[in-house]
Amino acid sequence: MAADHIGLAWQEGQRMRNEKSYTAAVLRRYEREGRGKGTRSDYIPWHRIGRGDPSSSGRSHMQIWGGRNHELLSDVELAAFHFITMLPNVLDAREQFPLSPASSPHELIDYDVQAWLGDWAPGTMEIASSMGIKHHRLKDDTSSEPWRYSTDQLVLLQNEFSKRLLAIACKPSFSDLSRRDLQKLALEREYWKRRNVPWILITPGEYDHRVSVCLARTAAWALGDVAPRSHIAEAKRVAEGTQRESLEFTLRSLAARVGTMEAAQLAFWQAVWSGNIPLDLRRGWRPHLPITFCSLEVFKSFNPVWSRRCAWKS
Repeated sequence: MAADHIGLAWQEGQRMRNEKSYTAAVLRRYEREGRGKGTRSDYIPWHRIGRGDPSSSGRSHMQIWGGRNHELLSDVELAAFHFITMLPNVLDAREQFPLSPASSPHELIDYDVQAWLGDWAPGTMEIASSMGIKHHRLKDDTSSEPWRYSTDQLVLLQNEFSKRLLAIACKPSFSDLSRRDLQKLALEREYWKRRNVPWILITPGEYDHRVSVCLARTAAWALGDVAPRSHIAEAKRVAEGTQRESLEFTLRSLAARVGTMEAAQLAFWQAVWSGNIPLDLRRGWRPHLPITFCSLEVFKSFNPVWSRRCAWKS
């Protein structure tokens, strides 16, 4: 069942990575490795899960989507990633995306979008100076390098007539942020503002924990092999006819029509995540619980990315 599939969102224990610290040499190595470069399946995150990277607190996850493993450094990042993949117009998501210290072209140029017609946008060093914020630097015996701040998720969306970016920061709490943390978030927010890219800050306060658990338990099917459209349509018909029956009853009924229980799970949860079946995601994922629907508006409201909820209020 779904609990067995959570292994696809591989979890490393806290402090899995070693206690190595950041140095200017580490940043140069990241550059040589092509981190922060590429798009879609070719993208390499700036910060990665592994013993070769300096450690961070929290639990890390890996989730397969879009032809590669996405490396997520906290439970909140995992939840945000699931919310991102539910969007009907999402084309790409680049985690741990590095911000340019110096002036640079708009990040849409990575997708061959020629919509940025102005001058290069300022980098974090110029913005930090204008905001009166100290920009961190790393030094070693031979050189000094400006720190590369990063955004937890940079998402590419297809709007009606164009492609647009959405930047997302993730934190476990807003009230516990230090003054320095707030400064760095303000710098990140201003960086994307200068590029006309919407930015939101997600904490657990922006979503229902029951919803994030339901998504985590069902992600293996929702983000698994793409179900045929005919199976998605059949899942919607079966679900509409079995409301208030148990999830197990609904899935068995669907399996009888699409061939196997695995095919039924794929079709059902992909129909749910896409909004074709507006399931009340607060109900939990366990098979004995009844399925209950909600309006599409309520379904969208479960998703802070879809509804653009933000913990940063100023």
